[in-house]
Amino acid sequence: MERIDTTPRKALLDASDILVVVASRLDSTDFAKTSATFRTLNAMNYYGLSLLPCYNNKTSLSVVYNMAIGRILARHKYIVFAHDDLHFLDFYWPERLRLGLSTFDIVGVAGNRKCLPGQPAWGFVDLKGTPSSLENYSGQVAHGTVFPPKLVNYFGPSKVEVELLDGLFIACRVDSLLNSGIRFDERFDFHFYDLDFTRTARKSGLTCGTWDISLMHESEGGYGSPSWIENYYRYISKWES
Repeated sequence: MERIDTTPRKALLDASDILVVVASRLDSTDFAKTSATFRTLNAMNYYGLSLLPCYNNKTSLSVVYNMAIGRILARHKYIVFAHDDLHFLDFYWPERLRLGLSTFDIVGVAGNRKCLPGQPAWGFVDLKGTPSSLENYSGQVAHGTVFPPKLVNYFGPSKVEVELLDGLFIACRVDSLLNSGIRFDERFDFHFYDLDFTRTARKSGLTCGTWDISLMHESEGGYGSPSWIENYYRYISKWES
């Protein structure tokens, strides 16, 4: 486990109760140089923020995230599962995160208030990519590699309870996670781990919601790829819907 270097500068705010888990295909050198997640978090200089990176990762995100849960320390009240290509655009996101997790057990930045049979993504209702009803969307995510972003997707009001969350950023209250005993299903590698996790959480009685944390995502996902299709049918088989 590593901490962001805060020695030379005055820390902006205390984040010692937060653990951020990031799996990356990059090695440690390239991760420090090119990962948007590392570079933006490091620039913000939070006191005590714990970063747990998994370099050269070729295994599933579910495996990495479950291993990280086993490394939670006593000081960690919150755990964040984040992609490695996120730009944190909000200096005060730790405070927003704490507020969100005082309302819900699990929060993300985008999701859907409904879960329909056979739904292949939080934003689509079928394999043709038919959008969900507008009133069911929640949250906002920017896309691009530089600021200002090339696109800001506003889906709908945040701070609402949802059934499905986008996996680019999932944060949990540690006590809720450990007490419920839920984990990521390791049958799902880089796709559907997020939908499965939030459905499992909801089935276990945990609350999931979106919160207004400003992020820019460099990737637009792998919807429809062969790996995605394989995981989709595995997901549908599990949930029988």
